[in-house]
Amino acid sequence: GINAEYMEAGRILTLKDLGGRLELDEQDSPSRKRKRPAADQNAMEDAWNSEEPAVKKQKTNAASSGRIRHYAKHKPKTAKDIIGIIPKEKKELLRFPLDWDVVEKAQIVEVTMRKWIDARIQEYLGEAEADLTDFVVGLLVNRTKPKSIIDEMAMVLVEDAEAFVIKMWRRLIFETLKTSYKIS
Repeated sequence: GINAEYMEAGRILTLKDLGGRLELDEQDSPSRKRKRPAADQNAMEDAWNSEEPAVKKQKTNAASSGRIRHYAKHKPKTAKDIIGIIPKEKKELLRFPLDWDVVEKAQIVEVTMRKWIDARIQEYLGEAEADLTDFVVGLLVNRTKPKSIIDEMAMVLVEDAEAFVIKMWRRLIFETLKTSYKIS
């Protein structure tokens, strides 16, 4: 299966195993503006990239799986509702409980996140890096904690590693909740 691609002799491959350290040039910095396709995508990207503090916590309810808690009074009906559930504060975001059974069953990492990861890596490094995309996908497949992913990615993305992982984790939470609540 897919886990075999990311393991070698019983251990998970590290970035060092993938061929050394890659550096970002000033011109390849992800801080430069890029065009975004549609208005709906703009709203979702703005929400994911928001650095605003989290709104006051509302009554905690359980999602359909019973394991995902959120801060909404009612079941979300739209993508915008889901974005409102996702914590804005880094600490809370990185501790958000993912329903890994939903992630695996819906193949969220392979089907959705792989494309997103590949696009973001191209944005950060200025070119496609299939090995790095495979590496990050492998970390998600193996349910690696976000803090460990930040540490691994710091070798490649340096100071942008934390921002990359925070955006990735927001997207993973969004896609998981979207699947859990059957929102298209």
